[in-house]
Order: sequence, then C-alpha cells, then structure tokens
Amino acid sequence: MSDAKQLDARMLQMQDALASLSDANRQQVARAMAHSITRTIADLKVAYSKFETSGGESNRYTIESQTARYRELMKAADGLFDPPALKRVGDIYERDLNEAYKIGTGNSRELSKIVDGVETSAANKITKMPIAAQVAAGQSLKKFWEKEKAAMTAKVTEATLTALQRGKGWRAAQKDIAQALRTEGQTVLRGKDELSISARTGLRMNLEQRADLIARTELASAYIAGQMAQYRKNGYTHGRWSATGERTCPFCASREGSIYTLDELDGAIPAHPRCRCTVAPVMGDNVKKVQDATDKEAAAAQYLDDTGWAAIRQQRFEEYLKFTGKKELDASKWLNTPTSKEKFLRGKDAKAAKPEWIPSGQAQPDLAAAQKAAERAKQQTADTKLTPEESIAADVMADTRFKSDAMRVREMRARLRKAGLDPDQDFVDLTARAREKGALTPEAKAERKDLQRQKEEAAKKEAEVAKREKAAKGDAELQKLKEQAAAKRGELKVIDAELDPLLKRNKQIKEEREALQKERTFRHDMQKELTFARDAAEPAQQRKLQAFMAKFQAGNELKTLQEKLANVKPGKKGEKFNLDKYDGTIAAMNHDLETLKVIGQDVLKRAGVTMQEVKTPAAGAASQDTLDAIRKEVATAKAYAERYKKNLSISKKNIKTIQTNEEYALSRAKRALERGDITQAEYEVRIKTIRENTQKGVAKEQEYIDKEGPTKIKEWKDKQSAAEAKLDAASKTSSGSAAQKVIDELVSSSPITRKQAEALVKEAASTAARKKSISDGRSSGLRPVPKEIGLEHMVDAVQMYGTRSSMDRYGLSSERAHAHARTADPRTGDYRFGKDGYVNSGAGYGDFRGTQFHELGHHLEMQNSDFYRASREFLKQRAEAGDGTPNSKMEIGSPLWLGLAKGNFSHYGRNEVGYVMGKAYSPYVLKEYDSGRINQYRGRLDSKEVYGWETAKDYTSLHQKASLATEVVSMGVEKLSSASNLQRLAEQDSEHLLLSLGVVKVQQARAKMGKEQLRGDEAAVQPKTMRSEVPEGTSGQVDSDAVKKSLKRDIDGLESTIKKLEKNLAAAEKAANDTNAKASKIFDEISKLRELEVIKAAQEALEDQSMALWEKKSPLEKSRRQIEVDLEELDKRIKALEEPSKR
Repeated sequence: MSDAKQLDARMLQMQDALASLSDANRQQVARAMAHSITRTIADLKVAYSKFETSGGESNRYTIESQTARYRELMKAADGLFDPPALKRVGDIYERDLNEAYKIGTGNSRELSKIVDGVETSAANKITKMPIAAQVAAGQSLKKFWEKEKAAMTAKVTEATLTALQRGKGWRAAQKDIAQALRTEGQTVLRGKDELSISARTGLRMNLEQRADLIARTELASAYIAGQMAQYRKNGYTHGRWSATGERTCPFCASREGSIYTLDELDGAIPAHPRCRCTVAPVMGDNVKKVQDATDKEAAAAQYLDDTGWAAIRQQRFEEYLKFTGKKELDASKWLNTPTSKEKFLRGKDAKAAKPEWIPSGQAQPDLAAAQKAAERAKQQTADTKLTPEESIAADVMADTRFKSDAMRVREMRARLRKAGLDPDQDFVDLTARAREKGALTPEAKAERKDLQRQKEEAAKKEAEVAKREKAAKGDAELQKLKEQAAAKRGELKVIDAELDPLLKRNKQIKEEREALQKERTFRHDMQKELTFARDAAEPAQQRKLQAFMAKFQAGNELKTLQEKLANVKPGKKGEKFNLDKYDGTIAAMNHDLETLKVIGQDVLKRAGVTMQEVKTPAAGAASQDTLDAIRKEVATAKAYAERYKKNLSISKKNIKTIQTNEEYALSRAKRALERGDITQAEYEVRIKTIRENTQKGVAKEQEYIDKEGPTKIKEWKDKQSAAEAKLDAASKTSSGSAAQKVIDELVSSSPITRKQAEALVKEAASTAARKKSISDGRSSGLRPVPKEIGLEHMVDAVQMYGTRSSMDRYGLSSERAHAHARTADPRTGDYRFGKDGYVNSGAGYGDFRGTQFHELGHHLEMQNSDFYRASREFLKQRAEAGDGTPNSKMEIGSPLWLGLAKGNFSHYGRNEVGYVMGKAYSPYVLKEYDSGRINQYRGRLDSKEVYGWETAKDYTSLHQKASLATEVVSMGVEKLSSASNLQRLAEQDSEHLLLSLGVVKVQQARAKMGKEQLRGDEAAVQPKTMRSEVPEGTSGQVDSDAVKKSLKRDIDGLESTIKKLEKNLAAAEKAANDTNAKASKIFDEISKLRELEVIKAAQEALEDQSMALWEKKSPLEKSRRQIEVDLEELDKRIKALEEPSKR
C-alpha cells in the first residue's frame, strides 16, 4: 500500500471518531435544552393560569393584579436557558473540545509515523488543549447561546401574549408556544455558493440543528488545531489538504491532495460549517526538492507519492459528481475562491491560499500524466543512482590514503564484507560503473569537496552569528519577560482582591447550607420518631383494651360459676356412686361397640353434661386452630431464645479461636521473614493486617456478647411470655364449656398423676430407650423430639389414658408421625407381649398435640382385642352406610379418592386403602391397614377375608397374618386433646365420640385395676349379653359433691387467672401511658422547630445566592488559572535565559 492510501484510510477512521464525538455532544446538549424548555413551559403554565384568573370571580381586572401577574408571566418566559442550563451546556462543550483536540494530536502522531517512520517522543507529545484556545471557543459558544436565548425568549413571549389577547386557554397557548419553538430559527448559508442543494432559497434551521452546526464546527476546529500543534512540535512545515469523508463540497474536493504551508492551512480549515477535512503531514525537504527539480512531475512522483494522491483526487472528484448529479467540477474556480474561514479571518477582500503543489501538477487531475511522470522518475533514479557496491567502490577510489590498487581492493572487500555484500566482486568493474554514472570524475570530486567546505564554513559563521545574536537578544528578552511576569503578578493581586470577599461569602453560604441541611435532617428524623411512637402507641392501646376485655369476660364467667355452685342440688336417692367398683366391673368384662358407647355416655353423665350441651360451643371460646397457632408461637419463641443463648457461648469460643489463629498467623509470618520469603516491609504490613483482622473479629463477637445477644434473648423471652399469656387467656375461654368438663372428668378419673405420666414419657423418650433397639438389631434409633415441640402433649395423652400402653420408645424418625407395634413374642408369635413398640412424634406440622393423642391411640387398639373388634364393627357399619356394599374400598391418594374425599391426602402412600364412600367425619377414619396383602397381590384384595373380620377365630393369628389395624380409635381419641376438637367431633359424629370416651374409660379402668394385660379373647365374645353387665345405677346418677368439687376447682383456677389478668392490665396501661407520653414529648420538641417549608425556602434562597456568586466568581477563577499558567511558562523561560550555560 502506498503512503497516500495508508494516510487516506487512517484519516477516514479518525474522522469517524470525531463524528461519534459530535453525535454524542448533540444528544447531550439536546437533553439539556429539552430539560430547560420543559421547566420553562411548566412555569409558564402556572403564571398563565394565574394571569387568566387575576380578575377574580367578576372577571374584572385591576391594574395591580394584572401588573403583578404580567410580571410573573414575563419572568417565567425569561427563565428559558437560565444560567444553570447554560453552565451545563458549557461544561459539555468544554469536555468535548478537549477530547476533539486530543483526537487531533493523536491522529497527527500516527500520520507522522507513517510519513517519516519515527515515533513521536514523550517530550514532544501534546495531550491538552491550551487554555487560551478553550476560552476562545467557549466565548464563541457563549455568544451563540446568548443570542439564541434572546431570540427564543422573544418568540415565546410573543406567542404567549398573542394567546392571551385572543382569549385562548392554556392548552391552545401551549400549542402556539411549541410551534414557535419548532419554527424559530435563522437563515444560514445564504448566497450563491454551492454549499447546499437549497442554495438559492437558503436553509431554515431550528435551534437543535443550529446548535449541532456550531458544535460540529467548533469541534472540527479543535481537532484541526490539535493536528497543527503536534505537526509543528514534530518539526513539520507543510501539510496536505485531505477531503476524506467530504462528498458535497466543491471547496474541499478541488483542494484534495494539494500541499500548503501549515500557516496557510491554519487559516483555511475548516472550510465551512460541518467541514470534515483534515491535514496529512508533508516533509518540507521533499517539497523543496520538487520545486528545485527540472522535471517537477517526476520529482513529485519520487518524493511526494504523486501517483497515489492523483488517484485519490480523481476518486474524490467522481464522488462529488455522483452525489450532486453535476456533469463537471471546475477545480480552478474553486481553488481560487476563498473558504468561509478565510473570509471570516481576512474580510471581504480575502484571497484563496495558493498551493505549493497539486497532484499531477494541474487543477484537473490527470492520472495518466502522473503515471508517466512516475515512470520517468523511476528511469532517472535507475540511471544515476549508485548501487551499494558502486557507492563503496567510489568512496574507496576517492580516499587519498590508499596509494595502490592492491590497497584499494583490500579496503573495498573489507567494506563489502562489513556491509553484508559479496566481497569477491570485480573492483575494476565496480569502479568503471561508478565512473560511468559520474561519481568519479575530477569535476564531481572537486564539486563535492568545495560544497562540503562551503557548508562547513557557512555553518561555522552561522553558529557564531547566532551565538552573538542570542546573547544580545537574550538580555532584551529576559528583561521583557520579567516585565511581563511582574504585570501578570499585578493582575493576580487585583483578581485576588476581587475574589477574596467572594470566597469568604462562598464559605459562609456553604456553612449555612450545611446548618440548614442538618436542621432539615433533624426535623425529618424527629418526625420519623413521632411516627414510630404513634405506631407503637396504637398497638399498646389495643393490648390495653384486650387485657381489659379479657378481665371483664373472666369476671362474668366467675360470676356464672359462682351462681351454678350456689344452685347445685343434692343427688337422687339410691346407692351412692362408687367409682372404684365401677372401674373394677368394666375392667373385667368384654366390650363390644354398643357397650363402649354406653360407657361413653356414662362419662358424659359423670361430667354433668348432655351430648347436646357438648355440641354447643362455649361463647367466645377459641378454636383449636387458634390454640395450635398460639402454641406454635410459644414454641418458636422458646426455641429462638435458646438458640441465641447458645450463640453467646459460641461467640466466647470464637474469640478464643480468633486469638489462637492470630498467634498461628503471626508465627507463620515470622517464619516467612526468617526464610527470606518476604521483606521486612511486607512482614510489617502482614503483621498489621493480621492484628487489624483479629481486632475486628474479636470486636464483632464481643459486640454480640455485650449487646446483640442479650437483646435478642430478651426480645424472644418477652415474645414467649406474651404468647404464653395469650395462650392462657385463649385456653380459659373454653374452661367453662361442656366439652372442657368432659376432658376434666377424664383427667380427674385417671389412675395416674401428671407427674407419673411425665416420668413414663421421659423414660420412653430417654436416650437409652430411643437407642436400645439399635443394639438388638431390630430397627434404627429415634432422634429426640424437637425442643420447640416438647413432651408435654404426649404427657397429657398418657395421663388421660392412664398408661403409655405398648409405647416402649418415643422420639422422631421422619416428618410424618406414625405408631409402630411391638415385635412379636418369639415363643407365641403374639404382638401384644413382645418388645420395642414406639411412637414417631413427627416434625410438628398441623395439630401436633392431637397427633400425639392419635398415635398413642393406635397402641391402645394394638394391645386390646375388644377395641380392635369394636373398631372393625364400627368400620363395617359405616362402610355399608356408604353405598350398601362392602366393596367400596379404594386407594387413598388415588385421583378418584381425591375427587370424592375433601382434604389433601396426596402425601399418603398408594398402598393405603379406605372406604371412600362410607360415612364418617373424615374419610381417613375408614382407612384400614392391609399393606402386606396389597404388596403381595399388587392391589388385588380378597375383600371377604379382609372385610369379614368376624370369620377369624383367633385375634392373634389374624393380627399376625395381616397386621390389621384401623384408624377408628386413633381418629376418635385424637379429638379428646382439646375442648374445641371434642366439641367439633360431637357436632360431626356423636356416636364416634361416645365410642372414643368408652375406649379411654375402659383403658383407665384396666390400668387402675392392674388388668391392662387382660384380654377379652380369653372368653367367648358375647356382644348381646355384654351390655347387661354394666353396673346398675351408673347411668343417670349424678354425684352432687363431685359437681361442687369440680365447680370449686374451676372457680379457684378462674380467680387465679383473674389475678394474672389484672397484672397484665396494669402492665398494658403502663405501656400505653409510656408510649403516649413519649409521642407527646416528641411532638412538643417538633413544635419548637421551624416548619419544613421555611427551611426549604431558606435553602432555595441560598441556592440563588450561590448561583449568583458562581457567575461572578467563575470568570475570575478562570482568568486566575490562565494567569498562573502564563506565569509558570514565563518563569521557566526566565530561568532558562538566566542560566549561564544557556547563554
């Protein structure tokens, strides 16, 4: 690639970079203008509306109101392009001008390297635009925007007043103003030149287009200025005009490739607005060689790559003609026509600069002539130019030190060898060829010697004259520079005198603004605190009201109980009820379904309630879901308190660990220093870092120990106390219900105390019990029941049942709770007398309390054949009640089951089946366990064998054979876990409730009489005669003493609760009063502060003062910076002149 093509391609890339910068500048300036215009229109809208309504309701204007509104309207219109907006635009221009200048200098360095192959030294690199040039460009742009502001303000004002005179509303006026902003403009590029297709009529441009025009022109000027400065710094005196990227301009196309001095180019480029021309460097010596040559065209081809530039010039002419549609371009005319910049700098009489060379030597490019000239140059070079071998031979022959040919031959061969050439060449032949080319003629030798001598003498004289002139000139220049420096320092003093009060005032404004911001922040924070205090006061008042209502309801309930106690009547005449005798009787007998229901009815009578009363919920009683949610709150709070308490000990251990790690890290660093792996400085830095990290870690842990940990523990303990109080209050709401009386009757008649029940559960939940089976090799161990759940629910179940039955172990093995029967006795194969029965508590989901009652209920059925037979009888009756057939069994979890049964059973296994069409309070009641047979026959069940339990003669063999069990007992006793659950079961299935009460009562009786292992299968089953064995007089006979005892117990408990509620009420009143007092105190403090609007107004006033101060201060500071730069340059020059070595 020739230099011309390489230079042209690189300059096109640089022009693209400048175009990208210009596009970004246009977008940013447009956004700034749009922001200012939008704000001005908003102000105009307000002022316009006020002016419209200044006449009042009668619409009669007064002079005062009209004048005031008019002034506001004019002020709003004058707000277009206010100082802040102009400053933003100025900052954008200042930044982009510097960037354009930087692109220009960088481009020049790259182009210079292409031309002369030399990299620009660091000392010669220019990276910053001179401040004087920045100021000049800034003033030009400032004048432009001041002019535009005046023109646009006048247009907007005219449009606004015209709309008012015509009685238009704001919307119509807004359209007129927008139209004025769109069409406002001036005619540019008017005249007979061919700069535009619309040359004869001129081009009408709006504001954004004019802003883009002047910005692109100034950026192009900064780019060219950067190029020129770098070329001069690199020692160039000439440049080549390049119209890269131009297609429509005859000025630029006609000057393509022409060579001018840099001074001439400085005054001609940019040629016109939006000009994309640039400058390529040209070596001045090569221009001089062309000017001195006889065959200038051939010399230009040799030294200036004239062929390449002629081709580029021809291409540019063709692009112009194609784009404009013209037939020809009169290059001579446009070469002699001055550019816009030349007219601007030199006035109307300006003349176009004359190029020192045009490609192909003429205005109209002649590529053929240029190629012929290149061939002539090549031939001339070949005719006169010595080869390296010939040049060495000529030098040896001209050297007078060598007296003989032998000496000359040896010297020539040595020089050829040193130059890397063939040393065995013929000396005579080389000498002859050099002589033929005129290198060895006596005249040539004499001419060279004489020319060398003249150059040396001239250089010596020139150096002496320059030295004398420099000395003389240096003194005068030194004096002149000192005077200039003194004048500059005087200017500095004047500027400093003007700046000093402005800077002081600026400092005062800054301090006042900070004080106002602090005041505003403080008021905001106080307002936030007031909001928080009021937010805290509202729930405190609610808690106070709740505490009052709880105490009030408890008082009413106490009054009701006291009235009942006073109205208790003595029992009927007859034999006094003997509970021990009753329990002994029912413990020794067999029980079918009907017998258990009768015994359940006896439980109701012993509690002094009827089934209808149990079905009726107590007024205000909390639901079971509510109680479960509150219990979960208590457990969660308790667990978190324990967790944070544990974290305290962990933090203490962490501190020790951090300190130990510090000692280890310090020793490692010391060993690294001793080995020479790190320097002393690196060692000190590492030690410092280790100690800082240790301090941070210890401080963090100590902060948790001292502050965060105790705070969190107190927080969660407070939440636990509050939840426990809420649970106590909610539980009391059911204490007087009929359902609760039934539960109290069962608990009071239990053969064991709560303490005994707790011991039984703890034994089963102990580590030894939970892991015992592991050593026996029967099953895996159980994990402990989660602390947040606790053992109390299972303790309540054991106390109510009077036994833990076959629950040898109690713990957690999976999320879904289940009961596991004992392993069979190895001698008899009977499950009832084996080992390792357990309950998996589950993970605490849903009704966890009811779940524990449920799973222990499975063990009651597993250990008692009466209960199992009664459950099977209940199951049979309910399955037949579904659709009349016993074969309505299907898999739980199947799509059909889920479609028929209400509730989510999707988590159950596909081998669990039940009577989905049966009648029960839940489909799960009618589930039955025959998983072994399902797995064996893949779901094909022998319904007669499974369903027809009465065909099995031996309970043990049946249990052994199919592991049969039901959910009847477990689903029933589950509802005895709370009054709300019991009341719900009474509503849904009273028969199921009676069966469940009978099961628990019989279990209590057998445990009490020591006959828990007695089984009904020791005698024949007699379901019809069994009911006649119920002790006479047990049904319907009420013990008045027991009723009084129960009522007194309830009254004592309620009185204790009322005392707690009174304490809670006092605490709630105190908390409510404290929060109200805090809110009132904050409100009083806020009332003493200034209003927020007043503070905002003061801040806005300071902003206006600051802006006015900036307008005064900014030009002074800019001038001061320029003077300091000038002074620094002057001081450097003075110092250089004062040094003796420089003189």
